[in-house]
Amino acid sequence: YLRGRHFLARRNADGMKKSVGYFQDTIRTDPQYAPAYSGLAVAYDLLGTYEVLPPNESFPKAKEFANQALQLDDTLAEAYTARGMATFFWELNWSAAGWDFQRAVALDPSFALAHHWYAEYWIGIGSAGSALAEMKRARELDPLSLAINGTLGRVYRDAGQYEEALHQCRQTVD
Repeated sequence: YLRGRHFLARRNADGMKKSVGYFQDTIRTDPQYAPAYSGLAVAYDLLGTYEVLPPNESFPKAKEFANQALQLDDTLAEAYTARGMATFFWELNWSAAGWDFQRAVALDPSFALAHHWYAEYWIGIGSAGSALAEMKRARELDPLSLAINGTLGRVYRDAGQYEEALHQCRQTVD
């Protein structure tokens, strides 16, 4: 499981693919270990988002594994976050995705990925102000995340705050 987390955090194609194998190994060892299913769900979300796998292959798997995690433990913020991303990006069911993201943040307000992907949701539905608030919170929680810092630059841009966007992007590169 920890190896899966390690490779997933790399956010590159090879790492995400390796994480899937490690999470699957964990599930074979302990089929009741819900965090492994939610890790697998996030991995498939990222594989689809980064277009490593076709979205019609990755997002349904992400949702399936998120649902399996939630059947085992309905308090996992990560599983709601993963399901929300698949529901938002693949099914375009914005109300269901919004509910999942709200639930994730309520369950674990210190889970940076929930805030990050909730911000993606807000940008998608046209609320740059809400997206910016979520991204700032995500960065407070995980200030060294390249994904969070890079997305924050994009959210500043989408909010029309171009100087802040430029500054944030330069800071991320540094």
